[in-house]
Amino acid sequence: MSKVLKAVVDLGSRAARLLIADVNRSSVKVYISRGFLTMLGSDDSTSIKRLNQALKAFAFIIERMKINSHDVIAFGTAVFRVHPELSTQVRYYFPSFQIISGLKEAHYSFAAGILSQESIKENQRVLVIDQGGGSLELCLGYRFEDLLVIENAMSLTGFGSLNYHEDRRRFVEELILNYPTAQELDKRRPKGLQYIVGMGSVVTQLAFLQSAKPEYRLEEVNGFVIKKEELQKRVRKEQSLGVFLDVLNYYYLDQMLVSGWGTRHGALFAERILLRKDNY
Repeated sequence: MSKVLKAVVDLGSRAARLLIADVNRSSVKVYISRGFLTMLGSDDSTSIKRLNQALKAFAFIIERMKINSHDVIAFGTAVFRVHPELSTQVRYYFPSFQIISGLKEAHYSFAAGILSQESIKENQRVLVIDQGGGSLELCLGYRFEDLLVIENAMSLTGFGSLNYHEDRRRFVEELILNYPTAQELDKRRPKGLQYIVGMGSVVTQLAFLQSAKPEYRLEEVNGFVIKKEELQKRVRKEQSLGVFLDVLNYYYLDQMLVSGWGTRHGALFAERILLRKDNY
């Protein structure tokens, strides 16, 4: 079977990322993965210039790889929801560019989180938490046959930008109000919560630190296990780890898996996502 390459341009609050991959069911063969630090979510006056440099580079690579325009997915996340005027510059290079909602970002994160883990089987409920540069996403669901079933999802834009302690308190309130307890999940089908998957640079960096990998390659930390006690030791120095600890405590779990994939990977599987209307 001949390969069909797809390109994903993922523009976030901190970085612009390009992924070129061949996708088959739940597998992804990465050909090119690039990232530019843009810091669009900050007050840095040079961030627009860095964004333009990234877009030029991405457009050149996609053209060189001879990828058809209908096989290019380009989207922006939290910073574009706050500053939609930035999309004009992006559409000069990628006319199909879209600003996705926080919930769709949560769906993409869920797809990436669950499909990056070889240990997760069909009908095992998973909660994915993704902390990005400008928002935080939480998504609960499971894989059934060739579908990804989402039961609950939420997104908090502006998370951690000014007052992390206040944002963390807000997150815990949303978690309690909108997510079933461990006891409630034990009464559902499929039964219980089997895994928590953490995503975002703060957990991938910790996974690389603990694993002592020779190279910082994101796919290599897929499935790495971080214990709750390790998060407890490090949260004083790296407070942004606190939300992962909050989720583990809420569900009485003592470890989480790490995903090196991101929303750009999840976007490749968007057509497989099914929303379960009775819970979501």
